[in-house]
Amino acid sequence: QTKPVRVFRFVCEGTVEEKIVERADRKLFLDAAVIQQGRLAEKHAQLSKDELMTMVKFGADDILHAASASEFTDEDIDLILKRSEERTNALKDKIDTDMRHNLANFSLLGDGEGSSLFDFEGRDYKKNKNSSHVLINLPGRERKRAGYDVDAYYRGVRGTVGASGKNRRKGMSMQDYQFFDQAKLGAILEKEADIIAEKTAATAAMKELRTRARKAAMADEEDQYELENEANELEKKISELGLTEEEQEDKQRLIADAFSDWTRKDARSFIGALERNGRDDKEQVIHDVILETGKTAEDINRYYEVFMKRCTELSDYSKVMERIERGERRIQRSNEIKVALEKKVNRHPNPWHQLHLNYMGAKGKTFTEEEDGFLIQMMHRHGYGNWEIIRQQIKKAWQFHFDWFFKSRNTVELQKRGDTLIKLVEKENEEIEAAEKAAINCASRKKKAGGGGGKDSVSRRGSISSNNAAKRRKR
Repeated sequence: QTKPVRVFRFVCEGTVEEKIVERADRKLFLDAAVIQQGRLAEKHAQLSKDELMTMVKFGADDILHAASASEFTDEDIDLILKRSEERTNALKDKIDTDMRHNLANFSLLGDGEGSSLFDFEGRDYKKNKNSSHVLINLPGRERKRAGYDVDAYYRGVRGTVGASGKNRRKGMSMQDYQFFDQAKLGAILEKEADIIAEKTAATAAMKELRTRARKAAMADEEDQYELENEANELEKKISELGLTEEEQEDKQRLIADAFSDWTRKDARSFIGALERNGRDDKEQVIHDVILETGKTAEDINRYYEVFMKRCTELSDYSKVMERIERGERRIQRSNEIKVALEKKVNRHPNPWHQLHLNYMGAKGKTFTEEEDGFLIQMMHRHGYGNWEIIRQQIKKAWQFHFDWFFKSRNTVELQKRGDTLIKLVEKENEEIEAAEKAAINCASRKKKAGGGGGKDSVSRRGSISSNNAAKRRKR
């Protein structure tokens, strides 16, 4: 910028705007004199409450004591600009004088301002506590919680706390998969919690009575012994509070009968083992759970027995049983496939060379009969579903050393082809079984028919043989 620029700021006289402009000018002087050199950078970083209050109060008296709007007259714009220029120069001179006088005590507010928040027109309003003339009543600071607590929020809204004025201590956690007798044990635990609350209240009352008794003894009052007797009676009552021996034994027995040391992860491992092996294969279920949880066989066996009797108490019983039954259907299907493959392979003395498939007109052009036979042999040997093992065996087989198509099939493609072959094998087994059954029925019918006309057939054969003998004699 090469040419001079004049900046006009329109400020209302006797308002906070005038103090803001003055404060800005003082900041500019302070910046040029001190802050640029790195001193007093932290002293006036932000406004204090007293400084802010003084700025807001500035000019309030002129506004409150103004007679009427008729006192203000329109003046020529040149006179207004001239007067404002004079006031600006006077303000600059005053600020420059203040800074030269004592830079260490320099204030962003003017002289005599902000000495006391309650001084106004020579009168100290701090001493007059009954006065209601307060310009601004600053509220207190409100601290907010860092976290979100639903219970605390509703307690604050209702203005209430727990039933007894304090949060009651939490009881024992009883999950459904731990198979507690929640009706009986819950009643005992609830009674125990009530006794603990009663003990706590009685202990507090006893301490209060003894404190009052000590104060009465110091003051030589007559009710000292009465207070001590009441405290002793409360102490005796507190010692008598508690569960009976029978209730204690029932509590320990109910806890021992349940599985308090079983976590949700352990229960999920047990249900997963049931899904993989079925409810009938108890030994394999116990073996899998031992490997996953590290619990003893006796503990798992006891959990197995209780689970079979009380599984309906689970909150997600329908989902758990659906998982287990789905796994059992999968096991049943695997057994059916195993039996079908066993029948197919056992019908051939040398299945590696003599195994043939009846494609029933749907062989396809993708896989050869030799590849399908090898795939059936692998499923029979390693089991249906172990497709990764079967894929590795295909890569190792010498007869498919140059069969890049068969060696490059992934597990999904092998499973799809295996399902197709199993359907063909099952259909072939059904046809063979139906034919064998029909042959047996036909043989049994023929046997029955031959056994019913035995005498007629014998006489007919005898007549034929006698005729032949007569013909021979004639010749």
